[in-house]
Amino acid sequence: MTRLSPHPHAALEYWFFKVNAGPVALLVDWIARRRVSENVLRVSIHSPQGRAVLFETQTPLFGERSFLHAERTVGRAGNVEWELEIEPGDGWIAPDIFPAALLGMTDLTLVSAPLVFFTGWIRHGDRQFEVQTGSSETFEIRFRRFGAETITLSARGRDYGNLGDGIVNTLVGDLEIREGRKIIGRAEGTAGLERRAPK
Repeated sequence: MTRLSPHPHAALEYWFFKVNAGPVALLVDWIARRRVSENVLRVSIHSPQGRAVLFETQTPLFGERSFLHAERTVGRAGNVEWELEIEPGDGWIAPDIFPAALLGMTDLTLVSAPLVFFTGWIRHGDRQFEVQTGSSETFEIRFRRFGAETITLSARGRDYGNLGDGIVNTLVGDLEIREGRKIIGRAEGTAGLERRAPK
């Protein structure tokens, strides 16, 4: 919980999480603007129900209706609700470039936890989307050139080996490449996959 301790003397404080689960993506921000005594909850959602950005004023910044803790977040804004359990992973990122932090050369400190797992649900309008703990063994990448079909890479790795320096690699993986809905390439058990994690 110490990682989520508020900093009441900071002029601006900003907490957020982002989660993708199938067809839904949710970004939630809690923003404290202390010079103007304003706390704002901002919720951005993209789902089959549509896209929306919602704002609500909050007192205090984290209340019973909407909060972010190290192990859980719950909230509601407009027609968007969520209840998610959080499993923190290893590897916090907290840039500290000497002597910038020591001398207070910037007005911003940043701490990030990129390897957390979410479990629970997100509701948008009358539809509820289940969020299951993600696995680093499977992932999907989509990209598209202007005016062309979407290219999708779907990968599944097995027996990752630790190469050190936050790099894990598998020599035994499956890879499927689709152009739109058409499969244009497949490698079963012969794809080499690699992922990187902060130290």
